[in-house]
Amino acid sequence: MVMGRVISRPGPDTLCIDIGSKAVAPDPPVPRIIIKGLEQAETLIHNEEQLLLRSADADHFPLGTVVFGIPVHVCPTVHLYSQANVVRDGKIVGSWQITARR
Repeated sequence: MVMGRVISRPGPDTLCIDIGSKAVAPDPPVPRIIIKGLEQAETLIHNEEQLLLRSADADHFPLGTVVFGIPVHVCPTVHLYSQANVVRDGKIVGSWQITARR
């Protein structure tokens, strides 16, 4: 999973999240990432820095809300990061170095 935050609410049914195409593999067509709690959201724009979603549930995600997303194509997403945190029961219990980093 990739962590991000809601950074703006440009409309009553839209959310801007700081998980851009630099944070996940940009090669699959949109949606490139599925945000937990917003699985039915429509991807409006996914540029380098931001993900803009339309959802009837947008009002449940105020500014600053931490969100987690599941990349659609995880292999080329993993190498974008120097480490992966191991989470168990909602707590970080370790980390793995990503040796295949580009």
